[in-house]
Amino acid sequence: MVLLTGSVSLANAQDKPAAKADLKLTEQQSAKIRDINKSYMDGLKELRSNESLSKEDRKSKSDALRSTRQDQIKTVLDKDQFAKWEENQQLLADRKGRHHGKSGKDGKFGKEGKMARRHHDRTQEAVKALGLSEKQSADLKAINKEYMDKAMALKDADKSERKGKIKSLHNERLEKVKLALGDEKFTQYKEWRAKERMQHKSGMRKKGMMQKKAATPAAEKL
Repeated sequence: MVLLTGSVSLANAQDKPAAKADLKLTEQQSAKIRDINKSYMDGLKELRSNESLSKEDRKSKSDALRSTRQDQIKTVLDKDQFAKWEENQQLLADRKGRHHGKSGKDGKFGKEGKMARRHHDRTQEAVKALGLSEKQSADLKAINKEYMDKAMALKDADKSERKGKIKSLHNERLEKVKLALGDEKFTQYKEWRAKERMQHKSGMRKKGMMQKKAATPAAEKL
């Protein structure tokens, strides 16, 4: 039930006045979003009350409702608004993940929230480091969000199958990023990513060495 309750909370949050102001919605857009969210929440509540559904069926139907809602909202908002909406959704989910931690469903909610936050932070760092325009920033965030959603959907797939699909998603993402940023910014982006990966690896090595040192028995340190 945690998944469904969390989904209802996210939909409610997007109906608040602050969300309307943040997305710069017109009255017409706001009314349509309310109707879409109401339909979505009604569907989730119906799933929650249907005790005959298995855990897998409930998750599948919940995912289908969420996908339908996203597609409907995409037709109401313009490109920049939708990118901002997706970013807000991710931030809300991250906060929900921090609140639940590993007490979420199957202990996965917190882990996925942590991965999503790390990916979101890297995207924000790239935007700042590269000096991207508002449009380039929105496009990059949307592309990376799409990649994360598809990658997370593969978490239960066979390991060998997942590896191949993740590689394909990665290549697809790079092609989209190149089109969004243009040749010059894309070259800078690749250089930034290479530097960022090196720093990450260096940090992981230092962390491993510190953990190994801390685990060394006192007798061996003498």
